[in-house]
Amino acid sequence: MRKNIRYFLALIISFVIVLAIGGITKNSSCFAAEYNGFEYSISNGQVTINGYTGDELDVVIPSSIKGYPVTKLNDFCFSGMNEKIENNSYIESVKIPDSVTYIGSHAFNGCSNLESVEMLDSVTYIGNNCFDMCESLKNVRLSKKLTFLSTSMFLCCTSLESVEIPKSVTGIGMFAFANCDNLKSLDIPDSVSYISSYPFADCYSLEKVNIPNSLVEIPLGMFSGCESIKNIDIPNSVTSIGPSAFYGCSNLESIKIPDTVTEIDENFIGDCYSLERIYVYRDSYAYNYLIDDYRSIMIVMENPSKLKIENFNYPTKISQGNSFTLKGTISSNYKIREVKVQVLDDEENVMSTASKTVYPNSYSYSKIDSGIKFGTLPQGYYTYRIIARDESGITKTLLNKNFEVVKPSVTVGKVTRFKFTSTTSTQTLSWNKVSGSSGYEIWMYKVNLDEYIKLKTITSSSTVSYKRSGLSSAVMNRYKVRAYKVVNGVKYYGDFTDELQAATKPLTPNVSLSSTLKGKIKISWKNISSRTTGYEIYRATSKYGTYSKIKTIEDGNMTKTFTNTGIKSGKYFYYKVRAYRTLENGNKVYSSYSTVKSIKCK
Repeated sequence: MRKNIRYFLALIISFVIVLAIGGITKNSSCFAAEYNGFEYSISNGQVTINGYTGDELDVVIPSSIKGYPVTKLNDFCFSGMNEKIENNSYIESVKIPDSVTYIGSHAFNGCSNLESVEMLDSVTYIGNNCFDMCESLKNVRLSKKLTFLSTSMFLCCTSLESVEIPKSVTGIGMFAFANCDNLKSLDIPDSVSYISSYPFADCYSLEKVNIPNSLVEIPLGMFSGCESIKNIDIPNSVTSIGPSAFYGCSNLESIKIPDTVTEIDENFIGDCYSLERIYVYRDSYAYNYLIDDYRSIMIVMENPSKLKIENFNYPTKISQGNSFTLKGTISSNYKIREVKVQVLDDEENVMSTASKTVYPNSYSYSKIDSGIKFGTLPQGYYTYRIIARDESGITKTLLNKNFEVVKPSVTVGKVTRFKFTSTTSTQTLSWNKVSGSSGYEIWMYKVNLDEYIKLKTITSSSTVSYKRSGLSSAVMNRYKVRAYKVVNGVKYYGDFTDELQAATKPLTPNVSLSSTLKGKIKISWKNISSRTTGYEIYRATSKYGTYSKIKTIEDGNMTKTFTNTGIKSGKYFYYKVRAYRTLENGNKVYSSYSTVKSIKCK
């Protein structure tokens, strides 16, 4: 049976690869335009990303292109299966903007170096095989608007250790997490009422997974090959257990079957070599179905549960950035199998960073200590919730208490002496160090967006400069910078500086001289920048003498000559020229002086 499952999975993966190659070829013919390595098309005022040919390892998908929102990532758009776009297989991280609502099938399949994916709650649909064979994927944040985890979504993501399934999800597709070798735990919310076949097949490291109280059927091969699972508690919502549901769970020690189950496939367990206890209720379907073959390990449950919580202490107000400890005692006349200590936001969403599940080690029916230490939470109002489960099959909510996280007293200084230097192709920003800060954010004004965007985050307080290279000459930009401080994982910001206008230097003019008329010298120049505002002309009577400015040319794009009149015939004169760009605030950025040229006046 185990070999058959693996063979079936292999066939599925092969089919996916064939589809990927064919799909990429099909999509590539639909590319309409390119922007920073993103192949895209525009339809009905919305942008669809069709492919990526860039070489960035940390990919940030733009929220808009040409003023239109990016709403869709098409099938195969980042697939690492396309041999013509081999760089996709090297992508390490992807940030998906809040404009995106749709992620197509196979969008990231075969991105073997992809480690993390960050998506916001705008995404409502993710297609089949989206992340399959992303062998390095460790972290992924799923949108809280997803309703279904599609077929083979994380198939063969062998580095994936955990995934928070949002409470919005109601179903999980076939092979959704199959062959996730390092997946150790999974919390399936009670919103999930449907799970397809083999969702966790061959997840060798899976130790802890809760079956939601909304599930009616344990599907075909649900936990087949999950060698690390030791205990299974089937909730009271389940009425049937399908074939090979726990096949190959070689370390499974106990399974609890409620009296709601009225159908059990004869092959629901197999190769469960460590199975020592099957908990059933007297005279239930499971009791009568299993009594002949499993009498020796059956444990009959009869006494009602007396789950309760006592002496529970908790804070009602904590400062953001501070950890806090909850302590109490939970007791029952049955062995306590699991305690969930949850923190929920004001919309009843479980905060994964501040929720813990405790699995008691003792098999005695005694009290346990439920002390849990939590980390940082954003400001706002929250609820403590304690949920416990014991071997009777009873799951109880034992506590619901409100508390508030308030803003701590954190002061971050304002950046001072914000200035710039430049060359014809670079702009270097600099500022004074802000004592006690963790780093700085540099923001730049984007004319096409009519807003400031974050250009760079500097993660060291001692780094007080930032250089932009590869710019055109005489280009003006506007910048702001602010310091930030990280306290217990939370960023606190100082005030922005005033706007700094900066520009690259104009090109240095190439000067030539001529004198064909008495008392006149003509100065000409070239090698100019189209964005130059004007020029300044300087004259001396000797090469190393004192130069005086004799003319300012203010129409730099039109005038490129000047005739110096009324000067003494037969005498040598020396000239140099420099270009300038005038900023919006009236300040000027100058080019270097031209090479000094001399000529004898006619």
